[in-house]
Amino acid sequence: MLKIQYISYYGRKRGNYNTCSSFAEPASLDSFDINIVDLNEEDIWINDSYESTEVKCKQDLKNLSSMIRDAKKTKIIFVFPQNLTFNCRGYLYEIKNILAAFSNLIFRYLDIPHGYRENLNLGFENNITIIDGFKISSSFYFRDEYYEILTRAVDSEKITTIKNGNIVYTTFN
Repeated sequence: MLKIQYISYYGRKRGNYNTCSSFAEPASLDSFDINIVDLNEEDIWINDSYESTEVKCKQDLKNLSSMIRDAKKTKIIFVFPQNLTFNCRGYLYEIKNILAAFSNLIFRYLDIPHGYRENLNLGFENNITIIDGFKISSSFYFRDEYYEILTRAVDSEKITTIKNGNIVYTTFN
């Protein structure tokens, strides 16, 4: 039986996972076969500082990134956010309207390898992907076919999940 840790901003129970942890207190990643990092909570995307490209949980994301770099045997799944609102010092922006800045923010905090950052290009488009008969929605897709493609949207054939080594990135809701 697979051991799965679900990591989200607050660590609230969601689904049937062995462990649910917060960004601030994740259990050792290598204690699990799979770690799911859910970036789909609006409270992550709040900037209350005067630095234009910061979020209030930046240190937790940096610590998590370090844990991921040091992990030896686990698989990591990043669940990208949907078209949430990014609150920047009281100004509200839909992610789709600041996509380039948002992408840079995610990749800086998650310390994604430099070559990947250059080749990742998110696009906005609501799509449906079907997996095992289940319809799964997504607000974004990957424009480039740089890494292994795992899923595509049904009608548009836009890329919704990619893999790089032991890390999977998905735009699924």
